[in-house]
Amino acid sequence: MKPAASSHRFRPGLLLAALVALAASGWAAAAPLRPSHDAQIVQKLDSSGAERAELRRLQQKLVRQPLHTASALRLAGLWLQAARSQGDARFAGRALAVLQPFGEAAPAEIAVLQATVQQHLHAFEPAAQLLLKTLQRDAAQPQAWLLLASVRRTQGRLSESDAACAGLRQTGATLHAAACTLENESLRDPRLPLSRWQALRSGAASDATSQAWLWQSEAEHAARAGDIGAAETAFKAALALHDEAYTRCALADLYQAQGRHAEALALLLPLPASDAVAVRRALHAKALQHPQAAAWAAELRGRFEQARERLAANRREPVAHLREQAQFALWVQGQAPEALRLARANLQQQREPLDLLLLAQAGAPAEARQLAAKWEMRDARLDAF
Repeated sequence: MKPAASSHRFRPGLLLAALVALAASGWAAAAPLRPSHDAQIVQKLDSSGAERAELRRLQQKLVRQPLHTASALRLAGLWLQAARSQGDARFAGRALAVLQPFGEAAPAEIAVLQATVQQHLHAFEPAAQLLLKTLQRDAAQPQAWLLLASVRRTQGRLSESDAACAGLRQTGATLHAAACTLENESLRDPRLPLSRWQALRSGAASDATSQAWLWQSEAEHAARAGDIGAAETAFKAALALHDEAYTRCALADLYQAQGRHAEALALLLPLPASDAVAVRRALHAKALQHPQAAAWAAELRGRFEQARERLAANRREPVAHLREQAQFALWVQGQAPEALRLARANLQQQREPLDLLLLAQAGAPAEARQLAAKWEMRDARLDAF
């Protein structure tokens, strides 16, 4: 059976952009993060001496002033961007090291970025606990509430995500709170009308970032409902407003389910080869008998092997992404038993629709449907197995 389209809710680029836009909206009672803030890590630097010079300058600044907030945010953001684009979790570890000196009483913007890095490393519970402590000190932090809702959603803890959405509403961020709540409602029942997303978009007419976030949420809602045409339209609308890797991967997954490998590969080729991109690129190259298929598969295999070796040598080393390892085993190597083992291990960390679909694809559809019911999720695509 062809792999089903994805519906992964962990959206690093758009979520961070939404956090920045939310802070810039003026809803936060505390001092907001600005759109040009150093934590806006979606910006890419040239792969040149200028980037290396900036890294050295920031590192030197923090040696002298380890609690210089702007420099710490900028440097940690650059390391996180490197972790995402290069698929190397060690860069995320460096980002955490930059933020560590601020301790438990870190400013809200530091804590939010630290939790974002922890989320990237799939340390979801530490991220949630950090955000909860931050909100105990100051509940008027919409960025923290929104990220907390996302983390709890990723963990499959929808009731706690609902509570974070409600906390977000108390800050006055009504649009983002409504979208947050609708995401959870659509996970429970994808038969809800898609027009509810249009109603939310009408309240964010001049905000391209929020529009993109809402279009993408609608696309994932439509995919879970089995409405492939509506999902494709919405993904393309999101990309037109905010072109980023997560959305390209999600649209590529939609094409994958329909056997549209050439279109999917074309979406992925311009992107840095993060784990999520690289595993999809290898899959579509294999299906198309692309000249680089064997090389890309070998590159990814080596990346995962090196990550496992580092973990064996140092148990504190971040665990390589289990979802992508399972996808690689199933989609590229054709090793269903290994993919099933990895998919089950992955569900101990994250419990999103894509993770349940992956479990079904690997040969345990009844188990996937049982877990979906346990975690209050419905997905029409699981019925196809």
